[in-house]
Amino acid sequence: YSPPEMVTPSGPTLPTPQQSSIEPLKVVFTSPDQKIKLVSNKITAEISTSGSSPVLSADYYINGAFVTSVSKAPFSFSFVPKEVSFIQKYNNIKVVVYDSSNNRAEAMTTFVVNF
Repeated sequence: YSPPEMVTPSGPTLPTPQQSSIEPLKVVFTSPDQKIKLVSNKITAEISTSGSSPVLSADYYINGAFVTSVSKAPFSFSFVPKEVSFIQKYNNIKVVVYDSSNNRAEAMTTFVVNF
């Protein structure tokens, strides 16, 4: 008796799985600079985002209080400190951005207002 010969089936070569090239959503403030000191000038909060999916909206908070949601690029937001009732000498501004893949990212910076 001799065992049957082992035959390896031949067929199409399957592609090797690739690592996904999805870049996570990231956001950073480009303005205001943390060193900026303002009196009554208008402040424009500007951000820079990166990621594989487009950003849909940005929610802004000053000193923890929600102030606005922006849904149009470049997702910047302007305000005059003396017109914001809860502005203090030392303040923080936070942005939370959302993309089309339901990801979110946030960034925070500080600014000083000289009354």
